[in-house]
Amino acid sequence: MNFIVCDVLVIGGGEAGLRAAIEARKQGVNVILVSKGTAGRAGASALAVGTHSAITLPEDSIQAFENDILKSGRNISKRSLVNILATGSSSIISDLKELGIEMVFESDLRTPGHSFHRRWHPPSRRGVDITLGLRKVFESIGGIIMDNTNVKDLIGDGRIYGAIAEHKNNNIALIAGKTILATGGLGFLYRYTDNPSDVKGEGIFMAWKHGATLIDMEFVQFYPYWLVHPRSFDIGTKLFSLGAVMRNKNGERIMDKYPAKELETRDIVSRTMSLSETVYLDVSNVPKEVIKNINPRLYRVLTSNYQNELILNPVEHYSLGGIEIDEHCQTSLQGLLACGECTGGIHGANRLGGNALTEALVFGKIAGETAANSFEIDKSIVNHAKKIVRDIGEHVETKKNKSLIVIRELVSKYLGVTRSVKGLQYLKDILDNDDVIANDSTIHEYKVLIKLIASVCLLRKESRGAHTLTDYPEQNSAFDGNFRIRLNQDLKEEIWFSKSVVESSEGEYV
Repeated sequence: MNFIVCDVLVIGGGEAGLRAAIEARKQGVNVILVSKGTAGRAGASALAVGTHSAITLPEDSIQAFENDILKSGRNISKRSLVNILATGSSSIISDLKELGIEMVFESDLRTPGHSFHRRWHPPSRRGVDITLGLRKVFESIGGIIMDNTNVKDLIGDGRIYGAIAEHKNNNIALIAGKTILATGGLGFLYRYTDNPSDVKGEGIFMAWKHGATLIDMEFVQFYPYWLVHPRSFDIGTKLFSLGAVMRNKNGERIMDKYPAKELETRDIVSRTMSLSETVYLDVSNVPKEVIKNINPRLYRVLTSNYQNELILNPVEHYSLGGIEIDEHCQTSLQGLLACGECTGGIHGANRLGGNALTEALVFGKIAGETAANSFEIDKSIVNHAKKIVRDIGEHVETKKNKSLIVIRELVSKYLGVTRSVKGLQYLKDILDNDDVIANDSTIHEYKVLIKLIASVCLLRKESRGAHTLTDYPEQNSAFDGNFRIRLNQDLKEEIWFSKSVVESSEGEYV
């Protein structure tokens, strides 16, 4: 096996990873970024429309933004991280412009859940214009990118020393003083998702496997504005501010009882949609020329002699839970940092629209700076890391995930917008006992993640934000807090709950 040594290793080629890599490199250290696909083109942020939330208007404030985040997250977000997100949002647009990336302010639309207009995006509304711009900056300042590099495991023994990866059909060991995970969420474990196929939660699993603490894994956000028939694509929120409505099979407006109607927060809209057998999109009050300007894909459907219904359905969109980090993006494992969607604790039970990419920039920058200013790499560390790799063995299997398509159907059915105790228990049982699934070692990490989520869902006996347990349909103040989960030194799963939103991680084991 070949060995490559660097000061900082960044795993993930999306917006969070690229921003972390840039900041670390700007501190003068040697940085390698590895991406499963092509950095700047792979991952969810490259496929997004590039909307960022940033404090812009003079009447807006950090406190107002914090209050919006906490309200949306049902008051279980980690308050210190919320403050960092809100505070950091005020400078992300100027940071992007300094890096040569143009952004425009969308003054005519307020994102659901936000008290003020905070929407910024590239002129093209293409996230890839941001990520490719960040890639260009990183390479221009001497950063090293390894595209099409599949990370198989972290190198660790309680401390993380880098990662083992496959690059150009060869296994390599990337030894680093600090390692930053920016691997995204787990959306492609769902059959119905707007995430790309390379987002399967491997980074979260690797951190868990080595003992990192995970938080809020029961909260998975669904995106309600997704057309599923006659085509499959994002409708967006703007049409609903201009007169589009959601109706049930009887022609009734399903969001009629809510003050903001279809522009309520995503958890409320998705949950209401799940109560209807079918949800139809009615755009009869929106002029076709307006639709053409806002959503050309929908306009093409409407003008292609299509006469039948437009059907909407929520799709998995964002992993609210993940690896727990502190204010410096450090995980519970020495040597390992994390940023972006693979982390948890910031958004609580629900995320405001536009905050994912803001989070990627704010915490990506912090992760890069922290790693560069605290890395440790010397001959003894390198030799110790090499010994760990040799003990693992030269061969690391490449897995083909044979049963993943079956699992994705099960996850969408039993870990969807609504869950039930019976369904969650059935899901765990089939993962353990179905002859095909239980014996398929190629999907081991996915089964572990799914069972972790199902286990915490069963413990949170209430409905809050993106977690709706039909057996317990109301929010319960007894669960004002967070579930954490980790693999201890005896390789046993520990789950505990902290009642308050204070930053302590102490709590009763359950």
